[in-house]
Amino acid sequence: MGWVWSLFAMQGAYDEIVHAYTIFAITLALSFLVYSSMLRILRDRANFCTASQLLVLGLRSMLYGKS
Repeated sequence: MGWVWSLFAMQGAYDEIVHAYTIFAITLALSFLVYSSMLRILRDRANFCTASQLLVLGLRSMLYGKS
């Protein structure tokens, strides 16, 4: 498509848009792969996750709760 309207001949917004979209698409695909594998691990360890979240919440309230 870029060759038809000679969009590759000029450097401009088209180049920036294509690079931004490419980075976005690759990052999104990799994040879905990581998220799906982590989701399986976290579902198996639901109690551990709940306990660790409560621990982090308690530590946060102890550290930042005092003014």
